Amino acid sequence: MKKLPAFLNTPARLVVAVALLILLAELLIMLVIENIRDGSLKNAFLGRMVFEFIDPVVLVIIVSPALLFLIFRPMRSQQVELERQLDELRRFQSLGIGRELRMKELAEEIAALRTPLSAEPAGDVPAQDSREAQRHAAAQPATTQPTEESQRSALLFMLEDLEAARKKIEQAHREWMAALDVVDDPIFLHDKQFRILRCNKAYQQCAGIPFDEIIGQPYYEIFPKSGSPLPCYLRAMEKAEEEEEEEEEVAVGGAIYRSRAFSVKDEQGVYLYSVHTLEDITESRQAEAAFRTLVGTAAANIGAAFFHKTVSSLSAWLGVECVIIGELVDENRVRALAMQLDGKAIEHYEYALPGTPCNKLASKGYCEYPEGVCQLFPSDKDLSDMGAEAYVGTPIRDENGKTIGVLCAISRHKLALPLMTQGVFEIIASRAGAEIKRKRTEDTLSESEERYRSLFENMLEGYAYCRMLFDHDAPLDFIYISVNDAFGKITGLTDVVGKKVSEVIPGIRESNPELFEIYGRIALTGQPEAFETYVDVLGIWFSITAYSPRKEHFVAVFNNITERKQAEIRLNEQVEELRRWHDVTLGREVRVLDLKHEVNELLSQTNQPLRYPSAESVDPQEK
Repeated sequence: MKKLPAFLNTPARLVVAVALLILLAELLIMLVIENIRDGSLKNAFLGRMVFEFIDPVVLVIIVSPALLFLIFRPMRSQQVELERQLDELRRFQSLGIGRELRMKELAEEIAALRTPLSAEPAGDVPAQDSREAQRHAAAQPATTQPTEESQRSALLFMLEDLEAARKKIEQAHREWMAALDVVDDPIFLHDKQFRILRCNKAYQQCAGIPFDEIIGQPYYEIFPKSGSPLPCYLRAMEKAEEEEEEEEEVAVGGAIYRSRAFSVKDEQGVYLYSVHTLEDITESRQAEAAFRTLVGTAAANIGAAFFHKTVSSLSAWLGVECVIIGELVDENRVRALAMQLDGKAIEHYEYALPGTPCNKLASKGYCEYPEGVCQLFPSDKDLSDMGAEAYVGTPIRDENGKTIGVLCAISRHKLALPLMTQGVFEIIASRAGAEIKRKRTEDTLSESEERYRSLFENMLEGYAYCRMLFDHDAPLDFIYISVNDAFGKITGLTDVVGKKVSEVIPGIRESNPELFEIYGRIALTGQPEAFETYVDVLGIWFSITAYSPRKEHFVAVFNNITERKQAEIRLNEQVEELRRWHDVTLGREVRVLDLKHEVNELLSQTNQPLRYPSAESVDPQEK
């Protein structure tokens, strides 16, 4: 095909050239028409022509893009494709001519080798000399045209060579196909139009139709039925380097295949065909999904949920009938924290360690018995009753390395364990050890809480846990968070939790402001205090001990001491009364002594004996 000039080698340039030609033709037509009508060009016409020339310019601007996209660009694409096809035809023509010339040369050489040397005497020339002569004749250039017989001999020799080559090729093809047929993965070859050229037996079985119905059909209509070429196949065809592999995963029904593809090209880089393999990775993907579920279960759950979901996920991942996570309750017994047997959760299962595979875990660590476990441990009745064939297990240890439990899986069939089984078991066992420790801590804490709750509920003192409300560190009110039964019995107040004290005991801020001051100080400083106070609204005396478990909170433990306070008041009144009577009695005694002294003075003045000599022995200071 004749090529366009260099300045017109793109559609855009060609459109510009056509537009300029149209405008030039329009200008020439206008000039010719005006010259014919008036005989000469006038200045007025030139001005009008410039104005009227705007129409064709606008028309060209509008039409040019349409020409570019609708006509010239498709034509350019067709031209490129046509040139490519012509180049291929030239290449094949040159190859055909070369092959014919080579065949002619071979025919001539073979004819020269097979033509008997008629010029030499028969019978006297040794065979060796004859062969040398033949080689010499073959080495000489042919000066005459080969005879029809020599041409037939050459063609026969060539046909024999071709037949031998064909048989070798067929033998290689059969060996190649036999090798492909023993491969379990589907393999097929396709051409540039995605038509199947060859396939192995595994591919034919997946397709489910005879070989002769597969060959020549687009692979995406046979297997896998994707409706269009897969992206990795397209990428493999576009790769510049031969045998540069592309892969992706393909879902076919319930199966998952890893598709690999690479293209094969000739010495000139021309695409010949593509080779594709389909590896069934369904089981590995299912195992990976089960493993991800197992890891997610271990990460997302705690406590009993962790144990139960882990045995379920582990059973699905390994494909076993029984999985147990157990805790050692003494040196020789295991109590199952979670157990799954035939898809059902088993509760309250315990077994003795002696004679079981688990008994070796503490000393050996991780153990696996892919088959014959019942024969190895004949005294384990539970294994025998279950019909176990395989066992895998690992000890569960605490942070000090002490065995505190077991993790094991039991199967009724032989086990082909994944390579990561030991690692997975040890990871789960480590997490299970932490969960067992946490469970034991929670059990201890629960027992402690139960004891303290029993003490809390049965203590005779009232108990109130409250949160103080402040306004710029000034105590305003407090809210009851929890109280015990004695609180209501002592105060007579009920349903106080969640309420403010000002709601429960109206007027208490005015009658007992010291309560708010003391409680506020304790809630802010954390310093405990003990005090007594009288709540006038309730008419009760309280002995209170208060402390702060956290900032802005306080706990008050109190007793009703009203009776004691009333007894103290009565006792104080009696003491005061006794003191008063004492003072009165003491005053009377002092007066009697004074009178006795005066009598004694009067008697001494009259020289008479003293009547009250004992009164004189009393120290006047004591009176």
